[in-house]
Amino acid sequence: MIVSVRFLLEIFTVGGLIFGSFRADKLSGKIIYLSLAVFIVAVWMLFGAPKSTYHLAGINKILLESGIFLIGGVAYSWIFNKEIGYVYFTVVVIDTVLLHFLKL
Repeated sequence: MIVSVRFLLEIFTVGGLIFGSFRADKLSGKIIYLSLAVFIVAVWMLFGAPKSTYHLAGINKILLESGIFLIGGVAYSWIFNKEIGYVYFTVVVIDTVLLHFLKL
């Protein structure tokens, strides 16, 4: 279940950024959110996915996850509201701690 929550967090991160590109009023906001979504997908494909080309482990993986989910959390706070961003961050932190504590 913890791994499933992580997968959903990854989907929600990218999906939220794509949704933000539709919700943004200015063209620059649309471009920024869409570019961030493409960037996160590309970086995750290369370094974060279990079968990625250059799979990271240890502290490097934690830093990668932290950066990606930080982008997602800040974007959720800007796109929706701070409370949704806080809930997102809370779920990310709990899931990350459990994943690394249980070595999943």
